[in-house]
Amino acid sequence: MLKVLIAENDLMIADMLEEVIIDGGFEVCGIARTVKEGLVLAKRHKPDLALLDLRLAQDELGTEIAAGLDRTTGLGILYATGNSRQLILTKNDGDACLDKPFRPTDVLRALQLVHEVTTTGKASRPFPSGFRLLEGGRTMAKRPVLKNPGAIDVARLLRQQVALAAFGTFALSENDLGKVLTEAARVCADSFGVPFCKICRYRPEQNDLIVEAGVGWNAGVLGRVVSRADNSSPQGRAFVTGEPVLSVDPANDTSFRLPAIYAEHGIVSTLDVVIKKRTGQPWGVLEIDNPKRHAYNEYDVVFLTGFANILGEAVNSSQRNSVIRETLKQMKDMVADRDRLLAAQEQLLSDKSVMAQELQHRVRNNLHLVYGMLNKQISSPDDVAESVGISAIARRVMDPIQGL
Repeated sequence: MLKVLIAENDLMIADMLEEVIIDGGFEVCGIARTVKEGLVLAKRHKPDLALLDLRLAQDELGTEIAAGLDRTTGLGILYATGNSRQLILTKNDGDACLDKPFRPTDVLRALQLVHEVTTTGKASRPFPSGFRLLEGGRTMAKRPVLKNPGAIDVARLLRQQVALAAFGTFALSENDLGKVLTEAARVCADSFGVPFCKICRYRPEQNDLIVEAGVGWNAGVLGRVVSRADNSSPQGRAFVTGEPVLSVDPANDTSFRLPAIYAEHGIVSTLDVVIKKRTGQPWGVLEIDNPKRHAYNEYDVVFLTGFANILGEAVNSSQRNSVIRETLKQMKDMVADRDRLLAAQEQLLSDKSVMAQELQHRVRNNLHLVYGMLNKQISSPDDVAESVGISAIARRVMDPIQGL
């Protein structure tokens, strides 16, 4: 049985991964939240595979665990993260990457593929959604460095983490997608301390982005097309590239043709991240809008991306629930149709029974009439032979009368 080391900052996700991996036939040799814990577990248990989140506790990176592991033994390394684009990962860092959000089956398949790579040098297709093999040499050996590390507001980061966890619980328990989107906009705006936030949904037929939910906007903004799904706006650029878009002064960026709502609300800086679905094109874009000049950093991007990932799962759940509701409606309609057919059948049988009884009554009456006429004939003829014959006929008429 292959042993797997898990390094994951979120303990809820770590517990879920442990359960999925064990159910999938692997052995979990430990869960780490920091680089030190990961290296200690690896030295003690000598795992066959390492499943690493890119962002760990204490602002550490999963790549730091990978750098301290002995990969000459055939140890396979899989990154399972929503932050894979914050660093350029290569074969120097590991074997493959699986983007969050992912399905349990995707994790198991990805681990199998990494084991194939380490033992055979190849990976058999098909690949799960969001899975890619790492290639080339390292082009960014160190973590991104903030231009102004002293500007980090630790208290704000903690508030954001609490807000993200609370919103995740809410989103998983709420079936109304509209309420989830509205709450997401409110919490994001509050967490960043800005008055505006909007969530735009992509419309493939029109190839545009429409404001589906938001907070702080004037009347008429919700339900309004904000831009085309192209590079002409911050949210459009985030949608088509799949990358976060940070714009400190979009009004003076000649590559943008900004929607009117930016000028109407005095928007000066924005941060956009894409809301992905598990398959197909992204669902839309989550955007923070600030009437003050503000340079967002990598921590802001990670936080907003976490919200977008939760929204992506909410969209997936909503679509699944819609399919289930439609299927149930169809089943109810089929049952109702069946009940109507059974009722009609019962009515036809009832009508047929009444008609049969009426027919029997009329036949009986007619036979009684014939029988009476025959009895009258029996008493009138003088010919005895004729009377005997008529009596025989009368008896034959009486037999079916008695059976009715």
